Amino acid sequence: GDEVIPEEGWERMRLQGRTLKIKEVTVTDQGLYLCSAVNGFGKETFSITLNVIDPLAGSSSSSSSVAGGLPPEFTQLLPPVPGKIDKPVGHNVKLKCQVTGVPEPTVTWFKDGVELREGSLGGESRLTRHYLQLLELRPQDAGTYTCAAANQFGAAAANWTLRVIDQARPREPEFNPLDPANTTVALGESATLQCSGSSEVTPHIKWLRRLEDGSSLAEHIPDNETLNWKGHRYVVLQATQVLTPGDGSFYTKLVIPRVTAQDTGVYACTATNNFGLAYRQALLSVLDESSDGNTLMLVVGLACVVCVILVIIAVVLVR
Repeated sequence: GDEVIPEEGWERMRLQGRTLKIKEVTVTDQGLYLCSAVNGFGKETFSITLNVIDPLAGSSSSSSSVAGGLPPEFTQLLPPVPGKIDKPVGHNVKLKCQVTGVPEPTVTWFKDGVELREGSLGGESRLTRHYLQLLELRPQDAGTYTCAAANQFGAAAANWTLRVIDQARPREPEFNPLDPANTTVALGESATLQCSGSSEVTPHIKWLRRLEDGSSLAEHIPDNETLNWKGHRYVVLQATQVLTPGDGSFYTKLVIPRVTAQDTGVYACTATNNFGLAYRQALLSVLDESSDGNTLMLVVGLACVVCVILVIIAVVLVR
């Protein structure tokens, strides 16, 4: 701006001949800088606009930009973000971060806000511009990893939270013993099946429907759309709700609206983590109340006919 930087410099600014060096820049350092050269024949001034972008602050764009430029934009993030990753000790994890921008953004990796460098990673772990690969995970590898991209037009950041699970007590998911429960609903109503439990590692949860041999449903679903498991064919269903809050618990719900007689059958809730698979099954029964009503009317009608016949026989015998 209008402040003259003295030859001895300031706390974080140093003059070295024709170069001004600023150490550990902050947002307060951004602005217009002027370099003036004077001799006996005249004066020349060169201006530089410095924009300071915090890559860890997430997506942002610079108020002062050069025509034709583009801020950083992620084209591929694996796993998708925001991501929570659970891995056992000794396993590997790879984070991928593809970014575009004009000019080409600088990409920096951080762990818990501290910049990562190739030499700071332990063991066989690798760090490149586009990916971070952690091999043979240790408990101290847990934390929040950030891929930050920045150019003079803006910045973008992607975060993954890594949890490293100690395998000293490996366990598969455990279900609440009451879920899912056998359920009976009336024809045309909605059926709800739910299951819940706990898992040290965030589980992958699926609902399955068992296809009974000879049923019309089993005949109309091709084999390439089913899976064979425990001697039966199953079809994978879309869960209505899946909750894994990260505290070791999980909850899932399957809702079947307006059930029909074909929805009767066995349903399985499966939960898989790095240590194994657990499952629970429940039977859904569909009650056709109109059919029961017709049966009742038929029984009453037959009883009435029998009574009339008995009365006629009694009258004949008396005569």
